[in-house]
Parts: sequence; structure tokens; C-alpha cells
Amino acid sequence: MIAVVLTVSVLTQTILKFGLTQEVGNVEEICQDVKDSDDYLCQLLHRPEPFKRNKIFPSIREYIRCFDRLANCLHAEPNKTLEVCEEVFQEQGANFMHIRFDRDDLINGFLWNETDMAEYEKWRGKTLDAWLKCEKFIYRHSSFEVF
Repeated sequence: MIAVVLTVSVLTQTILKFGLTQEVGNVEEICQDVKDSDDYLCQLLHRPEPFKRNKIFPSIREYIRCFDRLANCLHAEPNKTLEVCEEVFQEQGANFMHIRFDRDDLINGFLWNETDMAEYEKWRGKTLDAWLKCEKFIYRHSSFEVF
């Protein structure tokens, strides 16, 4: 009885530590949220226009939030998550990160200044960091070949 209680306690602590609560519930839905968020960012970035300027940073934050939920699923249920979200992981990063950009085009299109551009580069870095954490996990815990 004591061993069972200790095991449950350790599992509960692990779940709380990694934030693995209801996030794991619907891998398909979370995976779709990542795809939708990425698609929206691609639409915003393909043609920079002033009316889109205030949508970029909140949209990148939303993408990272969705991707973090997917990372929680990956840690909790690696096989299921890798199977369901294979298409996302095969992209080798967020699609919006693959869009080649010209600083001047973004500055002129979104009416950004250098501070805005630095903010954009910061959020790109955070997106890359999120992906790199998953890449390391995949290599350590799976035979799934992603990158």
C-alpha cells in the first residue's frame, strides 16, 4: 500500500512539474491548433501590411503557447503524439520560420521601427528554442526520425 501511494505521489509531482494536466487529453486538437496558428502567421508574414502589424507578436505568442501544449503531449505520450502529429514534426520547425524575410520589407510593410524588429527577432528565437527542446526529446526517447 505504501509503495502504491509513493508511486502515485511521484507521478502527481511529475505531472505538476511539467504541467501535464488536461493538455494531454486531445493530441489531435492540440496538433491542429499548432497547424492553424502557424498557417495564420504565414498569412500575416507573406505580405507585410500596416493593418497586420499589431497581430504579429500576439500570434507568435499564441503559436508558442500551442506548441508548448504539444510538447507537453510529447513528453506525456511520445508514441501517440509522434504518430498523430508526424506532419508537424516533419516540417522541422514552424513554417512561418521558414519564410525568408527582408528586414526592410518588414519594417516598411508593418511600419515597424528597430525596436519592433528586435522584438520580432526575439520571438523567432523563442520559437526556435521551443522546437530545439522537442528535437532533443525526440532523439532521446524515440526512434522517430524527424530532423
